[in-house]
Amino acid sequence: MRWNYTRSRSDGRALDRLLATCLQSASIDSMATLYVRDMPDDLYARLRDEARGSRRSIGAAAVEILQAELRERSELTVGELLKRARKVRARAVHPAAMSVADEIRADRER
Repeated sequence: MRWNYTRSRSDGRALDRLLATCLQSASIDSMATLYVRDMPDDLYARLRDEARGSRRSIGAAAVEILQAELRERSELTVGELLKRARKVRARAVHPAAMSVADEIRADRER
């Protein structure tokens, strides 16, 4: 289907708004919606200020903050696991590599 119209000065803005609304509605339908209940007023105010400061909607600011936080958590989790694995590996000593004297010394230090 093709839409043909002549845009006059009087209806141009209204048509632009209508097209923008249609495009926005089309993009919203394919995404999940999150409703937050009982949000503390001070937290909402901080989110609102963040959104204003970056010239975004409150919803867009919330999505960006959630994405950044979840990305950071997943990276930290993997990184932390690797760091811990390296520490455990560095501390682990093969039993055959320890001499009897080393084992006695280790027991005394405990």
